Amino acid sequence: MGPFEKDDLEKYRTWVNDVKVAYSIDRATPVTKHEHENWYSDLIRNKNATVFAIKTISENQYIGNVWLWDINWRHHKAEVRILVGDEDHYGKGLGTESLKLMANFAFNKLNLNRLYAYIIAANIRANKAFEKAGFTVEGILRKDRYIDGMYQDVLLMAILRDKE
Repeated sequence: MGPFEKDDLEKYRTWVNDVKVAYSIDRATPVTKHEHENWYSDLIRNKNATVFAIKTISENQYIGNVWLWDINWRHHKAEVRILVGDEDHYGKGLGTESLKLMANFAFNKLNLNRLYAYIIAANIRANKAFEKAGFTVEGILRKDRYIDGMYQDVLLMAILRDKE
């Protein structure tokens, strides 16, 4: 993992505008360049968020992002979000590894105690990555999202600093 640089923005925007990726992250409309630049500016200034680029070790190739969102400093918790956008790197364990690294950072550097994520139940790849990274399903939000004309269940998954 490394810094999410402005040079990575256009590649990231290409991914979130891809129909398959948009479905997996519950994005309903295309992202404009202006909207994406504003999102990036807001994200890097946000004191309750931290974002990293996911890069391959061998080629230092940018393949996605992992970030903490809505960090609650009082209760020591945050939402985890991840996107591996480069299809050539699907199924290679990079999402799982990035989630483990983010958990280590959150628990040991930011002193957080709980990380959680909302994952569309039909997104099997994401479910497996979070599970392999140590997250467990805490609940199902039944028919929580309306995507492509169908209601979808969402899993609430979490990991604690000290696994019980």
